[in-house]
Amino acid sequence: MQEPAPRPSSKAMAFGVGFGIAAVLTLALVAALSLLWARKHVADRKRGWDLVELLAATRDLDEGSVLTAADVAVKASPEMFATGSVYRPGEASKLIGQKLQVPVQVGDLLRRSNLEKPPLGPHCAQDARATAKALGVEGSPEVQRFLEALATSVAATQPPKGSAP
Repeated sequence: MQEPAPRPSSKAMAFGVGFGIAAVLTLALVAALSLLWARKHVADRKRGWDLVELLAATRDLDEGSVLTAADVAVKASPEMFATGSVYRPGEASKLIGQKLQVPVQVGDLLRRSNLEKPPLGPHCAQDARATAKALGVEGSPEVQRFLEALATSVAATQPPKGSAP
């Protein structure tokens, strides 16, 4: 007859139980951290895909077309496309009567770069001087150089006096 195996000591049993508890807690911590990482990863991937309203063309428009209210509509677009270069619904009135400098296809977002730039008028230099004065920076050498360059640019865009426009 075989002798029964010796029973482990209470110290060995305590070590085994402690090790088992530590292993379970470690696995629970790893699982929790993995879940948090996965949620953050999903949130990062979704960022920028929430929809916002922007202005888009309702039909194909040729270069030189003058925009009418019928040419512009609100379109839901991912917010990552809502940069400062695209028009938002509150700016629709700024588009009406503007001339396109590039062709635009139906559904394209309307961008500031799509429109022809109005020529500089004499008021630009006057407005810049008034703004500099209001801000108290009119005496700055950098501001003076800017104002002189602006005045030169405005003068270059104006027709000679006495000529037909």
